[in-house]
Amino acid sequence: IFLSVAEGAASYDPAHLKGKRALVLDDLELNRTILSNLLSRWGMEVDVAHSAEAAFEALAAPGPAYDVVLVDRNMPVVDGPEFGAGVRRMKLAKQPKLVLCGSSANAGSATPESVFDATLFKPLQSRVLCETMTALLSAPE
Repeated sequence: IFLSVAEGAASYDPAHLKGKRALVLDDLELNRTILSNLLSRWGMEVDVAHSAEAAFEALAAPGPAYDVVLVDRNMPVVDGPEFGAGVRRMKLAKQPKLVLCGSSANAGSATPESVFDATLFKPLQSRVLCETMTALLSAPE
């Protein structure tokens, strides 16, 4: 597992996640449901998007900013790395943390490290996900 920010995160305490806003981008409904349920259980406010277009719209919409976006690597039309680069180009009041989620088979694929704050491999383990979210969202801005 490659975790650029969450390396060494030893805490499995989701209390730091309560009230944080997350956007889950995945073209598969089952993956969106699983991630949404886990994050919600930890007190996070979660929205889901089935496509990059829908996620870009959610990020640009008025209202509170997202703290983190979990992005599926392999999606039709716009893939995860392309979406991440697009988010970084957006003029947002607050840039969200970006977490790329993909299969370990894609581990060797080129991804600009500067775009994503962490990379997780599927199947995601709830403990690793919680530790990653805690490390990312507890870090100073």
